[in-house]
Amino acid sequence: MTSRSGAFAVCIRNGEYEADLIIGKIYRVMRPKRNDGPADIRVLDESGEDYLYPRAWFVPVELPVKARRALGQFRKAFMAVTSAGVPPKR
Repeated sequence: MTSRSGAFAVCIRNGEYEADLIIGKIYRVMRPKRNDGPADIRVLDESGEDYLYPRAWFVPVELPVKARRALGQFRKAFMAVTSAGVPPKR
């Protein structure tokens, strides 16, 4: 699985991280940081932050352009809420 920003993966296992990873949910894959190991993958989890998890817990998925755009808009709205503390206007 390529670890690049803009890629997505579906979670197939969450170990002891039930609050942070939902099995069956699609997560955005982030670029690895300098010391990230090859057996790990960095994803934006339920906290809204990027964390390392075992790569075996995810399966890469190719999303249609329309779905990638929709998820990108959702992420922008989520970031606006978390940084400003107020929900975005609909």
